[in-house]
Amino acid sequence: MAPFTALTVGALALSVVLASTVAAEANMKGSEADHLPELLFEGNQISRLPRFEDAVADSLTGFGGTQGASGWQYGYMQRASAGAPGAFRHLERYEAGWWRRGNSPVPGVSATTFEASPGLAAVRRWTPREKGSVRVVGYLAKRSPQAEAEFRVLVEGKEIWKRQLARTDSIPHVFDLLALDLTEASAVDLLVVAGPNSPRVRVDVALQIVPEPFVSRWHAALPTGFPTFTEAEKEVLRKKGQDILQKIRDTFTLPSWFQARVTDSDRESRTLRAALMEGYEPRNANGEAETEGGRAFMFNDADGRFINHRHTPGKWQLSEDGASMSCQEMGRAGIPDALQTGDYVVGTIRTGAALRSVNCSGVRFEDVNLWSSPGITVNEGGGEGGNVYLRVRATRRPRTNRLQAFGADIFHLAGTDRGPTLDRCELAYGADDNLNIHGSFGRIVQRVDDRHYYMQGAYEVGDTLEFRDMSSVALFGTAKAVSVVETPAGPSLAINDSYSAKGEFLGALDQPLELPAWALVVLDGKRSAGGFVLRNCWLHDNFQRTLSNGSPGGLIENATLQNVGQGLCIQFETWGPWMEGPFARDLVIRNSRFLDSPPDGAASAVSLHPPGGGQQREAVRSQARHQHDDHRQLLRSNRGRARLSSQRGRVEDPRQQHRLDASSHPCRTARLALPAGLRQHLDPGKPHAGSRRGRTGYG
Repeated sequence: MAPFTALTVGALALSVVLASTVAAEANMKGSEADHLPELLFEGNQISRLPRFEDAVADSLTGFGGTQGASGWQYGYMQRASAGAPGAFRHLERYEAGWWRRGNSPVPGVSATTFEASPGLAAVRRWTPREKGSVRVVGYLAKRSPQAEAEFRVLVEGKEIWKRQLARTDSIPHVFDLLALDLTEASAVDLLVVAGPNSPRVRVDVALQIVPEPFVSRWHAALPTGFPTFTEAEKEVLRKKGQDILQKIRDTFTLPSWFQARVTDSDRESRTLRAALMEGYEPRNANGEAETEGGRAFMFNDADGRFINHRHTPGKWQLSEDGASMSCQEMGRAGIPDALQTGDYVVGTIRTGAALRSVNCSGVRFEDVNLWSSPGITVNEGGGEGGNVYLRVRATRRPRTNRLQAFGADIFHLAGTDRGPTLDRCELAYGADDNLNIHGSFGRIVQRVDDRHYYMQGAYEVGDTLEFRDMSSVALFGTAKAVSVVETPAGPSLAINDSYSAKGEFLGALDQPLELPAWALVVLDGKRSAGGFVLRNCWLHDNFQRTLSNGSPGGLIENATLQNVGQGLCIQFETWGPWMEGPFARDLVIRNSRFLDSPPDGAASAVSLHPPGGGQQREAVRSQARHQHDDHRQLLRSNRGRARLSSQRGRVEDPRQQHRLDASSHPCRTARLALPAGLRQHLDPGKPHAGSRRGRTGYG
């Protein structure tokens, strides 16, 4: 049996390869050029389906020559008098892999393609076989260069999404759409509608329909989902101890957040007033009633949908009658522009964790639903690792009026020798990072002599250690630890007024090295959560990041990041007390979707942070070396951040920031090299070959 130390339970289509290059950079020496991280964005073919094993339908294998087989029907809609498509009618003729209308070639539907003409929309209809919510996940691309069209998705006759396809638009677009609370009588219609003056148009479509049994429509009148217990009942539950985990399939804790309906707001003074919702009275970490304090605020619209907004900490105070509250000093991002009277504000606290594993190896968590936590939801650290999370859903509880679920990171998985595997998991409604997978840098605290140093971190005899400059990450040298002694009373270095770096170990090296205080210590591939896998996962509706904070050798595939604050961040952090790293090299991201990123956030960001702050503070002027052909776009930078965002395509030279439009469609190909030694790669005088006004051709 695998070792098990402690397990505690408490109250776009985008393809990327982050790969190591050979040590051959012209302006770098030997070991300094080792492990230059490269980021390769590769395109997907439209015929490739998402790879959900539990899909209830897909457009390729489900296609056939019988109406209704596998839940699919094939038809058309004729323009009504008001201009909108009319009633659904079946296509009558099936021949050579196409459904057609009588003897006419248009409209038509095949396994991969819709063909429509002005006034005649091609339609593919899916009917569920059982009740529940589903996601419609897929890709589309227009194949007729001179035509224009719209792709629309209707649920029970109501449009839930559309994509305009202009004449010049030939790039693939991706979508991940939620259809809520369907019944056997529901219909999901996929339409291609040709432009009014367009020639007939062909659009390729590939999609899967994926069940989401734990997602439902929100309404304020639904119950809170938090049962109430008398003191006698609570005492019985306490005495049962661990038996409760086998017999209780319900949450029985009080909510760790408050939620209230906005009645008035003043953005200039950064204040708002709100009526408290019954069952969500403010409580502290001990469950005791509170009347004022500080919280992190989240926001939802009148239908319970998460308003994507950055971090807003502030203060709150309950009214004397306890029915309403005021929120003041709402700092940083302030009140969202989208927030209106009748929307909702949520105030979260941060304490504890729901599901925690310590020094574990090979543990499997299967079919676990986590509805609430006052802090981190899933937290693992230390040990050999390699733990597996299969169908672990961390989200707000369905069929309730809860707007929030968690008080901190949703998944925080750090410091194991082997990284975790997350497969078909859902991560949503947290109050910090969606996911953070990382190891840690150590630090040199004090020199004894050239072979003995007090170090912050965790070390064992035989460890091979890299030592790097804190500012430039330049390599000082490598050595093996031949002796490690714990030093609880070791020296300290003050980081700021609140934190100090502690010399927890006195290490002896097998060779002399001159190392300054603050030098980084790297155990790459050990206690770095290396080789993690994030597959078939849905990360959505949260204001913060999804981090690969230095873990090497990861794989992210068929994942959706949707309506999240900063998308995927590939980086390390050495600011303040945080020493999360080391280097996220050899990372592969493929067949994934980055949707609904906010105006001020990136769908994907690659950055190296210098000391002194969580963002790039140096405005370094340098050129970007850019190579371009029909399939590849090569961007090189060193001190800036490479970002895919929903902004229009542009390059900003002073900070080496490269922006591509990834709001709803995949990149073809781009490579971004970020040298570990932060050496510059200059190609002066060459323009940014692929950019033009508006969207880039590579999305």
